[in-house]
Amino acid sequence: MTTSQIAPPQIYRLPQPFRGFFSKAVHYKGFLIMGHEDVSDVALIEAHRRISYALHKAPEVLANLLHAKAEYHIIGLKQKTSDLPQHRFRGRRKPRPGIFSFDQRVRGQGGLFSSCGEENLLPEREGLDLRDVCIHEFAHGLMDFGFDAAMRDAVKEQYLASKNHWAATWARTNSDEFFAEMSTWYCGSEGDGGYMDPYPERGPAWLAQFDPSTFELLDAIYQGRFVPQTYLPNMYVSPRLYGTATTAFELLGVSREQSIAEGDSKFAERVFAHAEKIKDISHRL
Repeated sequence: MTTSQIAPPQIYRLPQPFRGFFSKAVHYKGFLIMGHEDVSDVALIEAHRRISYALHKAPEVLANLLHAKAEYHIIGLKQKTSDLPQHRFRGRRKPRPGIFSFDQRVRGQGGLFSSCGEENLLPEREGLDLRDVCIHEFAHGLMDFGFDAAMRDAVKEQYLASKNHWAATWARTNSDEFFAEMSTWYCGSEGDGGYMDPYPERGPAWLAQFDPSTFELLDAIYQGRFVPQTYLPNMYVSPRLYGTATTAFELLGVSREQSIAEGDSKFAERVFAHAEKIKDISHRL
């Protein structure tokens, strides 16, 4: 399936702002993507297109994200990252003199509730900054809450083997940023090319040619050949930040199980089988 073959989602209007902020939502087989009322429908649909493409052949990873109650959040053009419920406490902090504030530094954030700004999802961004913040931040959440330890270790090993390919780019920072950046190319767009000359082309074909072993690892992950064997998140999530991590899915008035079952029956079987396998695993979310 290509990104152009992904059907546009139904947009759900929530009866009242969820967590005092979110008024609209879409979902991909139960994975929620929510935005403030100020976020355009175009941006919400584009986020769904990118995220569903990343997940559509990775059922076990999706099952882990659903088990973790992970979500994706979008803020409007005139909003700040600290407007999001989970980051409000950051907005109250006064930066030290000469240091940028949280909102000056951050327009996207990975984690259990990954997020990005609406501007990264609009077609009129063409010709401006084409780095895919949406997929970059989603990939952080994927690695932390969708993978198990073996998958994260494989990413770390690949980072050590390939980091010199990516000198003077953000991908060289650490294994987490490496996976997030590589995911942008694999999923059809681009990340930070830094001072590379010639500058990287967009999309997976360029990645396969430039860094074949990294492409092979991402292909195994996103095509569902390298899968998590268990649910093992990479971090403890404080209730102070995320509350009880309950979702708004029940407010949509649809069945999560039915949404998973629609379409590819083999995909659904794998989601349900993995969910059954991990359902008794205790976690602190």
